[in-house]
Order: sequence, then C-alpha cells, then structure tokens
Amino acid sequence: MVRTIRRPHRVLTVCIGVALGLALAETLVRLFAPQPPPAPLLSGLGPDGLARPSARYGWVWTPGFRGQGLHDTSVVISSLGLRDREYGPARDDEVRIISLGDSFAFGAGVELDETYGKVLERMLRERFPGVTFSVINTGVVGWSQPQMILAFQDWRVRLRPDLAVATFVAANDVQENGLFAERLVQQVKTPLGVLGRHSDAVRLLLKVLFPVTRLLANRSYRGIADTIALFRQLEGELKAAGVPYVMVVIPARHQIRPRGEPGAVLLEAVGLEGFLFRQNRMIIEHFVRDGVAYVDTAPALGARDRIEPVVFDDDTHTNPLGHAIIAKVVFDKLEPMVAGVIERRGAARRARGTSGRPP
Repeated sequence: MVRTIRRPHRVLTVCIGVALGLALAETLVRLFAPQPPPAPLLSGLGPDGLARPSARYGWVWTPGFRGQGLHDTSVVISSLGLRDREYGPARDDEVRIISLGDSFAFGAGVELDETYGKVLERMLRERFPGVTFSVINTGVVGWSQPQMILAFQDWRVRLRPDLAVATFVAANDVQENGLFAERLVQQVKTPLGVLGRHSDAVRLLLKVLFPVTRLLANRSYRGIADTIALFRQLEGELKAAGVPYVMVVIPARHQIRPRGEPGAVLLEAVGLEGFLFRQNRMIIEHFVRDGVAYVDTAPALGARDRIEPVVFDDDTHTNPLGHAIIAKVVFDKLEPMVAGVIERRGAARRARGTSGRPP
C-alpha cells in the first residue's frame, strides 16, 4: 500500500525535474548560444532571386535570372526556368536528352559548359558528326527523386526528349526524399517539427547531431526502400513515354575520398566500410534486378581522386574534372542507345521516302 502511494510522487518528482532541466537548458542556450529560426525554404539554394517558391516542387528557378553562383560561377536561367540555353520546338535532325537531377546536374560551383551534361553533349557531337545534340539541364539544387518525376511529367511534352539521364546522389537523396512532403507543408529547408521551430536548445542539438543523423538517414533501410519505389515510378514514366534512359549513381564525397573524412576512416578501421556504401549498393541491386541501364561513377571518381582532386576542397560537389569523368562514364553507356535512336530515325526517313510521303 505504501509503495502504491509513493510511486506516483516519485514519477511526478522526476517529471518536474526533467521539465526544470529542459527549461534551464533552453534558457542557457538562448542566453549564450542563441540559434537562428528554421531556414526558409529558399535559403541556401543560391544567390537571392535565383529560386522562387512552387506549390508543386517546393522551389524552382526564376526565369530570366542572371547572377553569380558558388565559386563565382555565372548562373543564367532561361525563359523556361532552366540553367541552359533557350529551347524551341525540337528540330527533325536534333537528338534531345533530358538531364534530371539536383545540384550535380545543375552544376553547382562550375560553369554551365563544364557540367557533365554539356561535356556529354560535346562528346556526342564529336562521335556522331552531322547530328545536332541537346543535353537539356533541368537540374535544380536540392531536388531529389520526387521532383525528378514531376520534372519529367512536366517537360516531356514540351521538350520532347529522345533519351533521359537521371541521377541518384548518395550523399543526400535518401534523406531528401523523406523530407519532400514535409518541406512543402512547413516551407523550411530542413523541417524540424514543432519543437525545432520554437526551441533554441532543440535546434542546437539537431545542428550538433546533423552529420550523424545525415549519415544514418541516407543508409536507412526504409528510406532506401522508399527511394527504390520512387525510382520504379520514374522508370515507369520513362518507359510509358518510350524514352530510353540511364540512371547515374553519384557517390558522396566521403565515398570518393574516405581518407579525408574522420567518420569514414573510423568505420573502415572497425571493418564497417560496407556501411558507407549501403545506399549505393542497394540502389544498384535494384537497377540490376529490374534490368535498368545504369552507371556507377564511384570507381572512376575514386581512382582519379587519388591522383588529382575531383571534388572541391571547400565543398561537397564535383569540380570540372569530376564532371568530365562523370560525362565519360555516362557517354560509354549512352552511346549505343544514341546510335539506336539515330538508326531508327534514319529507317523512318527511308520508309517515308519509299512510300512517297515527304520526309
């Protein structure tokens, strides 16, 4: 009987103690380490005015924008809202490839002509002289698979692509996919929930834990399974449209250069290096199982980085050399697909000529 009476008092005492401790922690953080409020959705995406809100995507590029991006690169957005030249109706002799992706496809930190899409475009022109090629850059910083699906749906009819290249970025895509819907609702770049929006202590804790939470979130089995489901949706859209495609796996910086990341070095030292590539491996296993054309750029990037850097020293993105390497790997996979498109077009023209119809 005595224990039954005292136990609620002990629980109440503990609850009061925890509440007072949290209140003290919140007070101390606000006094000595105040945290800024949650970043708006458009913050950190580039110079002011580059991005604008979108109820469908979260954010898109502002048509007609001109400014300076990462590493003082020139960023010019076309009237269609793309970091690319202007595009009208597709020409009869033009092969169009739509490039779907995030900041890597966009080319954060490099000039437009240095992006892997434009390097690939030049390589195709050299390989198939007399054919006009357009690798159309629809990449937007911070996008992931949900936005790529929407972008293909929205651009398919207008741009009339013959082929597609889409990316999986191991550094953040799994986590970003899980945040997509929440971002649209909360309108902040990284949704923090009710406590995160109102508590400095919670925001400080999340900031300190961010490297660990990002590492774990991008290797979550559930998150990877959800990402595979999104890829299946994108692949279904591409197949239904009759657009051949290549999926490009782009590694995280610590996967390219583990020696420069203390966490990666530690995991390798304890025999858990396989954990570093879990999301890459599972996504690639999906591609193999479903017969999806893909390229894994990690081996080529890692091998070259041991000789000269393929990523920026002060940023997680690939530098111009890294983009050139990605373009070469994609070119090797895409070349026979392009040849097939050109051959089918030639056969169609010959058939029209034989039937007496104008070419």
